Amino acid sequence: MNTGKAIGIGCAVVSLLGIIVIGAAGVWFYYAVQDPKGLSVSVDAPVEVRVGETFDMKVIVKNERTKKDLLVTDIDISKKYLEGFFVVRVDPKEKSSMNVPVDNTLSHTFDLQIPPEEEQIFTFTLRAVKAGIYRGGVDVCAETSYNFITAQAQTVVTEEK
Repeated sequence: MNTGKAIGIGCAVVSLLGIIVIGAAGVWFYYAVQDPKGLSVSVDAPVEVRVGETFDMKVIVKNERTKKDLLVTDIDISKKYLEGFFVVRVDPKEKSSMNVPVDNTLSHTFDLQIPPEEEQIFTFTLRAVKAGIYRGGVDVCAETSYNFITAQAQTVVTEEK
């Protein structure tokens, strides 16, 4: 086999491998960005509170599947929303929590299974610490930390009287 033919075959093999890798990455990305199936999320928080007041923000997660449990891995709360609040407690108790600078959230890990056609309420008890209007996303991650649905929270904090 001459050198030119060997180089041509080598280039073809490398190109084919590149196409396979790009295709696999595309399939993974398509899977990763899909909304979780059978998950509905809502946030219940007061519209207005006063500085110093403690309140509950409830994240209601419903498993709409009829036969399969839903694994809630994490709940991530936007730091834009949390700028005005201090997290007093979380119920059910999270396994861990950490700041995620990439998406500017405070992430709470639960790894909690919700049975079919049932709901779980995650209660975040917050204390208002600074006057202002605070809004941001609440991401509920299901099955993996890549699959999530976002609900919005907004609370106005007024000065103490």
